[in-house]
Amino acid sequence: MKLRTVVIASSALSLLLAGQAFAAGKPKVNEVCLADFHKFCPSEELGRGKVIRCARAHLDNVTPDCKSAVEAANTANEKKREAKAAKRDGAKTASSKKSADASAS
Repeated sequence: MKLRTVVIASSALSLLLAGQAFAAGKPKVNEVCLADFHKFCPSEELGRGKVIRCARAHLDNVTPDCKSAVEAANTANEKKREAKAAKRDGAKTASSKKSADASAS
């Protein structure tokens, strides 16, 4: 099996597993932090991530459940970014290998 195929397959598997973990443990920030949103950001309208941005801005003052949900969302988002970076790095490695193989021919 070619290195490129192995890299692509392993990257795809990593993303699949990360996506499943993210979906299974995805915090419901919009639900948990809604009261805090109305309390701390009353002039804002709902939508486009405003609940979590408001909760992050007032993290020291929100309810413990909201704080936990925001922290869990931050962790899940970081894992998602890491999985994307790993995929991107794997693609670069495969591309470099292909270029090296082509120039060696």
